[in-house]
Amino acid sequence: MTIITPEQKLADVILRNYHLIPVVNRFGIELGFGDKSISEVCREHAINEEFFAALLNTISYESYFSDKKLNVANMLQLVDYLKKTLINYKESQIGVIEIHIQQLINSSPEKNKHLQLIENFFFQFKEEFLSYEKDVNKEMFELASRMYTDYKEKNTMASGYELPDFETFQEKYEQLTEKLSDMKSLLIKYLSGNFDRRIRNAIIYIISRFEADFYTYIRLQNRLLQPMMKEVTKNNTGK
Repeated sequence: MTIITPEQKLADVILRNYHLIPVVNRFGIELGFGDKSISEVCREHAINEEFFAALLNTISYESYFSDKKLNVANMLQLVDYLKKTLINYKESQIGVIEIHIQQLINSSPEKNKHLQLIENFFFQFKEEFLSYEKDVNKEMFELASRMYTDYKEKNTMASGYELPDFETFQEKYEQLTEKLSDMKSLLIKYLSGNFDRRIRNAIIYIISRFEADFYTYIRLQNRLLQPMMKEVTKNNTGK
């Protein structure tokens, strides 16, 4: 495991793991940064380099845990990244899946019960995801922003603040991914008849990529945001 450090060239890091491309894009970093180091790119985009390196390591390595306590000053940057990630899912990735499912249905000249079932599963997933995004924004991200404001401006925690129920959000995430898995099973195990096989294969690939990205999102939420919010609470309550 090659730990990512601010001194390394960002291009080299991405060449080792191209899945980091959408990650840097969500920070407003576009490809074409040449041989600049992570530190140099972070300075140009007003991003804390230690926080950014910890984020890239957490995404790249399942077993990674930072030996440095991340400064709670980075909490708003993390919240902003997580919010942009969910927006990207809603406005881009889920939309792409929906378009491909409709194309798959249109490619079949006859009524296919399994295609209809796949479409139904997708719209159930989409509805539950939109509800999930709304709840996370209200109960976690907005709360984190208020907690951080109190921490910085008042240096004291306002009474009545409680940490969000991360376990409940983990359960909701698992329910969503179960629906994605069910869709893939239908596409792989049961879908037969006359339809465009290329579109079917593309949907399986797109869902698999989305599952991997969504898994990364929930790890960042649990491994980085949760400890930051606990630290703010501890610092302000004296625990």
